[in-house]
Amino acid sequence: MPPAFHMAAFPAKFWIPLVISRDNLFGSGRGSRWLTVFARLRPGVTVRRASSEMQAISQRLAQSHPATDNGWGARVLSLQKYSIQDSGSETALAFLMAAVGFVLLIACANLANLMLARNSARRREFSLRAVMGASRIRLARQLLTESVLLSLVGGSLGIAFALGGLRLILSQFNWNEDAVAMAREVVMNTHVLVFSIAASLLAALLFGLAPALQVSRRDFSGQLKEGGRGSTAGRERHRLQRLLVVGQLALSIFLLVGASFFVEGFLEEIAAAPGFNPHGVLTASVSLRGLKYLQPRQQRQFFESVLQRLRALPGVESAAVGTDLPFDFPGYTQFEVEGHPASNPSELPRCGYFAVSAGYFSTLQIPLLQGREFGASDTASSAPVAIINEAFARQYFAGINPIGRRVRIGSQSAGPPQWSEVVGLVGSLREFVGQARPRPELFVPFESNPSGLMRALIRTRTGPINFSDSIRNAVWAVDPDQAVTEIRTMDRVILDSSTGDDIMAELMGSFSGIALALAAIGIYGVLSYLVGLRTHEMGIRMALGANPRRVLSQVIGDGMSLVAVGVGIGFLASLTLPKLVAAGFEGFHFHSVLVLALAPPVVLLVGLLACCVPARRAMRVDPIAALRCE
Repeated sequence: MPPAFHMAAFPAKFWIPLVISRDNLFGSGRGSRWLTVFARLRPGVTVRRASSEMQAISQRLAQSHPATDNGWGARVLSLQKYSIQDSGSETALAFLMAAVGFVLLIACANLANLMLARNSARRREFSLRAVMGASRIRLARQLLTESVLLSLVGGSLGIAFALGGLRLILSQFNWNEDAVAMAREVVMNTHVLVFSIAASLLAALLFGLAPALQVSRRDFSGQLKEGGRGSTAGRERHRLQRLLVVGQLALSIFLLVGASFFVEGFLEEIAAAPGFNPHGVLTASVSLRGLKYLQPRQQRQFFESVLQRLRALPGVESAAVGTDLPFDFPGYTQFEVEGHPASNPSELPRCGYFAVSAGYFSTLQIPLLQGREFGASDTASSAPVAIINEAFARQYFAGINPIGRRVRIGSQSAGPPQWSEVVGLVGSLREFVGQARPRPELFVPFESNPSGLMRALIRTRTGPINFSDSIRNAVWAVDPDQAVTEIRTMDRVILDSSTGDDIMAELMGSFSGIALALAAIGIYGVLSYLVGLRTHEMGIRMALGANPRRVLSQVIGDGMSLVAVGVGIGFLASLTLPKLVAAGFEGFHFHSVLVLALAPPVVLLVGLLACCVPARRAMRVDPIAALRCE
């Protein structure tokens, strides 16, 4: 493997053989599904063909082993698609690309508006060239050529800015070694350059076509007869420019509302209470290696010995171990509530799953609401017990006391039913950043459900990071051949889990700001052009006694009418965003009423500012100078 090899964002430094015991291959062990399988397709074999072959294999397995494989299938994905789905970034990338598309549309509308305004100022030039023999196709071709040159220059500058922006974004991929390794592989390659040039050319052809068509349809002889007389341009002539401005504003308010959702969601994530006290807690990960730790009894003895040493450390208030940590992508399990059986294993509900030692809840300071915590009596030889969280009780034991009820943990194919009695109820905690509603969770005693991979936690009286060597020494005192990894404070675990969301919020906010600025430039450009065309008219009006303030209000009124129409259309389109974002990001909740109420005034204010400069210029028109220009 190359030095920079990593799979699914986890870089590998070395490999060891996968040891599978006989218990995993026969009997109830066939119901244990914990491996991710990678394969290289043969030349010429497509993903679809491989998926159909795997489906056929899974059907044969279901017929041969109905007790463990019935109701289960197989799905084949490309490594790229798997990595995107595994990271949960597919929807976020789609929203970012949509935002980029909106910004590109607004920029192209600005380009078309400027070209239309420039071409209107060149009416006499085109008329003279037409009567001297220039064909309409040649004039249209000239305008398309100018659009292409503008787009290519703009695309080249955009690529240069993108190089700097890419470095800025990748500099934020610094929360751990995996992110840094991923950032090194993100480069602007030939495919990106070709796509950028193609997008620039396509934009030039699409939005340079409108000015070219306008020129090709003009009556040049009639315009030439007008000579140099100034006149007031009618609304019909500039309808396309006004429509483009309205479209820009509608797109910018749509993008602004969407970006506000992500920014507000990120702020809510940071402010939301996690359901426990992360301060003063240090965590570490230990994955047992070696043949002597294949059996559950050796795994349990190892971690019990480590816990004894951790609890004896001066400055440590409490210590515990668990299979997972909140905010560290905890696992899940299938379960069945007594009295509510499922006909098919795929229909069994799922919930968060934690195997924890005694002292886990007190170490994280998760509140105990009812019943008891795990204790020394909860061993492998005692009756199975479980603790549920408040979300579990609310969903599956609504209106009744959950203590004493029974649940079956694991799939139906994992062997004979093992029912666990619910002995405690704890408060719900958040498992990841952005989780609006806590999901149901089941906790089982580690002593009766040991694992070779555990997370150690200690609550300290002083700075927890100072106990890093103490955790290593406690583990190495039991077995010096075991590695201690991922030593982090619980505060750092939460911070690491939020990385990516802040980048998403920043990018969406940046795109909406750019879109709003481009829309403001478009309004300013169109109004400035229209004011320039009406300079003669305004001069006559003021020469006849019109109040300059009346002229000011008229220009601002014309501009704000465009702004109001664009904001109205964008606002109506934005009403679909809450459902769209909620469907793409499960569990996210936004105060859509507040965001939708704030976005229109912001765009209206930006539009007003863009109208003021041309309006003030119109108010200062000198009637004598305007008439002299005639």
